[in-house]
Amino acid sequence: IGHNTKYDINILKHHCNIDTKGFLWDTHLIHHLLEPRSIHKLEMVCDIEFRTGDWSEDINKFVGVGKDKKSYDNIPDEDFYQYASTDAEMTFRLMSDKLYDRLMAKLDLYKLYLEETHPVIRAISKGELVGNKLKIGEINKLAIEYDQDLIDITARCRELTKPDFNPGSPAQVKDALVELGFADQVLDATASSGFSTGKDILSDIAHEHELVQKILDYRTIKKLRSTYVDRALSDIDQDGRIRISFNLGGTVSGRYSCRFLHQIPRIDKDRVKVGKPIFRDIFGEDDGYYYFYADWSQIELRIFAVLTQEEAFLKMLADPDADFHRLT
Repeated sequence: IGHNTKYDINILKHHCNIDTKGFLWDTHLIHHLLEPRSIHKLEMVCDIEFRTGDWSEDINKFVGVGKDKKSYDNIPDEDFYQYASTDAEMTFRLMSDKLYDRLMAKLDLYKLYLEETHPVIRAISKGELVGNKLKIGEINKLAIEYDQDLIDITARCRELTKPDFNPGSPAQVKDALVELGFADQVLDATASSGFSTGKDILSDIAHEHELVQKILDYRTIKKLRSTYVDRALSDIDQDGRIRISFNLGGTVSGRYSCRFLHQIPRIDKDRVKVGKPIFRDIFGEDDGYYYFYADWSQIELRIFAVLTQEEAFLKMLADPDADFHRLT
């Protein structure tokens, strides 16, 4: 029994070369099946079920919270033992006293756990240990390309406005757009700053002036550079592989979430046409291994059509040229 057993399996394998065998009762994923819209963090679930409070507060003074949280090896043993033993006890109690009976009362969910959820735990844990090969050369090439794009876009923005204009400053963007006659679009009494230059607003007026489109382009490239390229460089291991974590219980729908892979942008066809590198170029594998990419098109509607045998839906789905969204 464990809460997010995939993590424990990988820790035991990586540090001790221990293979975990036997059936896995994963309280995190079982709770996700039973309560998909709820929060599945152990302390929160146990507080709801047992009124235990958050016992991680005692160790937060050593590691902090949020994105700057330190690793747990900063916790003194005498404090860490208490925290870890409470984790273990509450995981066991959660499964044996609460979740087991609820799961057995819903045999369709138990069947789902046996046939799909349980096998996936080991499959994904193995994939996380192996990791993904990244091409450092392509990452560095992208960084150079994006930096040059930012320089070029900034130069063009300054030609359209003034020599010291910063396209990354919302305040300066607002001032420039007001001067161009877009005051009605950017002024927002509900915003704390009194204005809004969000993507939705700028997209509506992008066709009316080149500066607006350039600001949107700047933000896109800036995000690609900081969020994707920098993160890939910071997360890559010494063997050239990135080991990323898949959250098997992170969405209401059951779809996995992954901080790194979910952020990979779509293929920029305009960059491809002129021979520029794109973010997906950074992925590569050793000889004999391949990346497989697939996308389920309207999978929920297809399942709905099969379950209901709705003739109009089935006819649409049987037509390879049908545009499902337009027809709907």
